[in-house]
Amino acid sequence: MNWIYSLFICTISLSATPLSHEMSVKKYFVVWNVGQGQWTSLINPIECWHYDMGGEFFAWSKINKFCGQKTNRVSLSHWDWDHIGGLRKASKYLKNLCLNDAPLGNSTPGKMKLLPAHVCIAGEKKWKWQPTLNPKAGSNEQSQVFITDGFLLPGDSTQKEEPQWAKALPKTERIRVLILGHHGSRTSTSDFLLSRIPKLKLAVASARWRRYHHPHAQVLASLQKHKIPILRTEDWGSLWFEL
Repeated sequence: MNWIYSLFICTISLSATPLSHEMSVKKYFVVWNVGQGQWTSLINPIECWHYDMGGEFFAWSKINKFCGQKTNRVSLSHWDWDHIGGLRKASKYLKNLCLNDAPLGNSTPGKMKLLPAHVCIAGEKKWKWQPTLNPKAGSNEQSQVFITDGFLLPGDSTQKEEPQWAKALPKTERIRVLILGHHGSRTSTSDFLLSRIPKLKLAVASARWRRYHHPHAQVLASLQKHKIPILRTEDWGSLWFEL
């Protein structure tokens, strides 16, 4: 089941799934229910901007319905399959697919062939943080971090990297929703990070507790300590935020 959450300064309200005519005039941020993985989309009347395209399963019919004929920008945090695996079939459902942000460094030939062939033309500028390229670092440590429309998307960036980019976050009072790093693993979402986002209203876990035990109990305790409620796609399905 899909739900929409309308974001306000102090409240988050629940409403119905958007109708097709609403999509022609409104703007939404969607956290797709993909099981353990991440695929989020910023959808407006003329384009869809996808931040990672991975997971265990995909809502292809809905993604095609709302984004199929639009320009589709792709920004990828890192090379892990649960963040890029949807690219294997994306061109079948999404037209005008272009690469806005590639993962850092190189990967296996099979993964690199998945990247959209076309580079996006300049669009609305979004905040991005890149770690220093380190061929010896693991994929998670090389995650890029994005901010768009009040949503913070850390990919699988770890607690070791969090202080580096948390100190550089722009206008932290505008960050309202955190997509939990590494799907709520205890290797991400430190107390330091949460303390740097004083106006955070909500955390979202794109994960499967039943199989992977994410979000981890340690992360849930940290969120409770900072009085941050959490929504799980495992419980609610795809989450639609009206902007």
